[in-house]
Amino acid sequence: MGWIAEPICWPAGSQLRRLFGFFSALCIPTSFYASDHEFAVGFPADPVAKERIEPAGAQLAALLLQRRRVPSPEFNIRAATAA
Repeated sequence: MGWIAEPICWPAGSQLRRLFGFFSALCIPTSFYASDHEFAVGFPADPVAKERIEPAGAQLAALLLQRRRVPSPEFNIRAATAA
């Protein structure tokens, strides 16, 4: 069985967050670790793994939506008048 981010594996999660931060990777609040044994044909088979994936995916989606760059109204006006 792989790791599901419980208190016992937090030190590993902490080290990975530092490593990913060094490479400017986007880290989400929920850590999730699993091995290939928790997956069957590319999908999570372990119910505990499924419970951890869903909130992590929701957090990732929310962070990506926040980071999405929407051009300011001034940019749109400049682009329209430049043509």
